[in-house]
Amino acid sequence: MARVAATPARDTGKSGGSSLASVGRAVGSIAKSIVTPSTRTAGNTSTARVSSTPNRTAATSTSRSSGSSGGGSYSGGGSTSYSGGGGASSGGGTYSGGGGGGGGADFGGASFAAPAPAIEEITIPDPLENATYQKQKAELARARADFDAQQGLARSQYNASFDDAQRQLGWRSAVPRVGIQAQLRGAGNDEAGFDPRAQGTAYGDSYQGNEGDFAGRGLYNSGLFAQSVSNLNQNFNDRRGTALRDKKSYEDTQDLNKKNFYGQQDSADLAAREDAINSIIQQYGVSRDQVIPGRSNAVQRAATSV
Repeated sequence: MARVAATPARDTGKSGGSSLASVGRAVGSIAKSIVTPSTRTAGNTSTARVSSTPNRTAATSTSRSSGSSGGGSYSGGGSTSYSGGGGASSGGGTYSGGGGGGGGADFGGASFAAPAPAIEEITIPDPLENATYQKQKAELARARADFDAQQGLARSQYNASFDDAQRQLGWRSAVPRVGIQAQLRGAGNDEAGFDPRAQGTAYGDSYQGNEGDFAGRGLYNSGLFAQSVSNLNQNFNDRRGTALRDKKSYEDTQDLNKKNFYGQQDSADLAAREDAINSIIQQYGVSRDQVIPGRSNAVQRAATSV
């Protein structure tokens, strides 16, 4: 019985060995086909040989190009990429893009000009025609007229008083020739001066009194009488000179008062004019040089919304 059992065992070993050999050949054939991959692209086939290395995994890659309007690309095999819009990944693939089939739009080159402002024409009035200024100017004119009238009246009264005092003193604008002067120079009038024959005047009475005194003593034609007349004339000339200086001082004072008053009037007028100009500037929103005293001024400017 022991012999019979041993024989089948050998047969089994042979058939097993034969089977293993067949399996080995099949595996070798499969390995050979695996390490010799083929690449196909758009109908063209090329074979690339890769040296066989233990534990190296063979890879077959196929690339396909797609004409997507979004600008995307597709790669088959181990990785997938698409550029166009959004982002997603699945099974080792990547997807990125900006949405939409037509990609993104660029407006950077476009320019938009601002609309031209509307133009309006305004007429800036003459500040000298401003109602408030006209009223102030009229008041100034009345004040000046009153001042001038008072000045004129005062000077007229002074001059009348001065002339009367000079007549009483014996001064004449034309002195008639009498006595020796008439004999020497003929009948007529001399230039302005004191009249020795003007009775009732200071000079006339003094002269005639002095003349009678010297005539009564028989000294009418003497040098003493001539010296007395010279002294009399000097006295009255001095009195007239003082009166003339007083008159000049009075007139100068009047002129100075008039100058000062007119200066105050001019300053007040300028201030009133500036007030009128500033009022127009604020009302119309214009600049100082656009307001022209003496006339209106038409200008154009950007229209302002109210």
